[in-house]
This record gives sequence, C-alpha cells and structure tokens, in this order.
Amino acid sequence: MAMDLLMFPTWMKDCIETRFYDKRCEKRVGKYKTIYCGTCRGTLACEVCWKGSTEHHGHDYLQVYTSSWRTSISIGDISRFCDASNIQLYKINSKKVVNLNPNGKETSPSLS
Repeated sequence: MAMDLLMFPTWMKDCIETRFYDKRCEKRVGKYKTIYCGTCRGTLACEVCWKGSTEHHGHDYLQVYTSSWRTSISIGDISRFCDASNIQLYKINSKKVVNLNPNGKETSPSLS
C-alpha cells in the first residue's frame, strides 16, 4: 500500500531527504545539527543552539536521532503532524522511533 503524501506536511519530505550526518554545528564542534525546523523550511540546528534560540519559538520542528548510522524521528514528534498509526516503529534507548530510511542503509560520515 502506497503512502498518501498529502497526509504529511509539505516540509516533511525535505526533512526525510536531509543528510544530517553531513551537517555539523559551527559554534559547537562535534555536535551534529539534529533539529529540523519545518516552519523555516529546512533550518538545521544542534540541540544546544535550538534550546538557546528565541527565533524558532513556536515553530514546527522535528528532532532527529541517530543510531547505527540511521536517522530516526521519535513517534511523539511525528505524531504531532500526521497519523503514524500504520508506520513500523523501532526502539532506540527505549524511545519509540520511526526510521527515515529503514530499507536502505545510510552511509557513515567521512572522518576527514
């Protein structure tokens, strides 16, 4: 059964296609940008910068988690924007998540 793309916010497709491992915070070396702001259409931030920011207050956002070189979104976050009742869930550190690309293994980031 194909997913009806009309049931998702338009910015969510861009979030799913974002390669989070390629984006590092300029202010906090070593931190990946894991917060995706849907209201700003793709602004990325690390957790520390996001929490300290007032410019994104009240915006729609998703926090991305990474485990075993896969990117995932918590079911709580994605459920705010769409019906996720038929999406397969996984667990990362006891948190229920949806893998963004569950059938294709993402490549690990370069260490250069």
